[in-house]
Amino acid sequence: MKRLLAIVFLLAFPASAQQVFTPSQNAIACAYNTSLPTLTAGVYGLVQCDSAGHLLAGAPAYAASGKTPVTGTFAATGQSSSFTPLGGRGFNISLWGTFVATVQLERSFDSGTTWLPLTAAGTQLYKWTAPASESAQEDEVPVLYRLNATAYTSGTVNYRISQ
Repeated sequence: MKRLLAIVFLLAFPASAQQVFTPSQNAIACAYNTSLPTLTAGVYGLVQCDSAGHLLAGAPAYAASGKTPVTGTFAATGQSSSFTPLGGRGFNISLWGTFVATVQLERSFDSGTTWLPLTAAGTQLYKWTAPASESAQEDEVPVLYRLNATAYTSGTVNYRISQ
């Protein structure tokens, strides 16, 4: 079942926000008192409203994380060093180069004893066979992340995990 996040923009008069209590509820309405943002069809996102029902625009401003990026290359199967992001903040995963390989993002909840691929409803996420640059977020701490080159044929996979 597809879920739709609908945003209703009311410019002429103030309105209060609709509260969403369960994941099965899939719409939220906010008043928006300045210019409308540009919305792209097929792109989903989250919105945040203040207590008066006004849409809060823009991402929160974070100071530098202080985390040292994990960088390196794969020229065979193997794993990167681990990275522990700060909880509640996005982190970046980038792969580039010319290669024939499969690389997946994995996480560990037990200090690196067990590594699991990320999934949603049983479908594996964050698995690449071509250059990519994406972001993820972890709310639980401390959770370790790493890249695992599970298959390799040729070329060089450059990688970076950072926050």
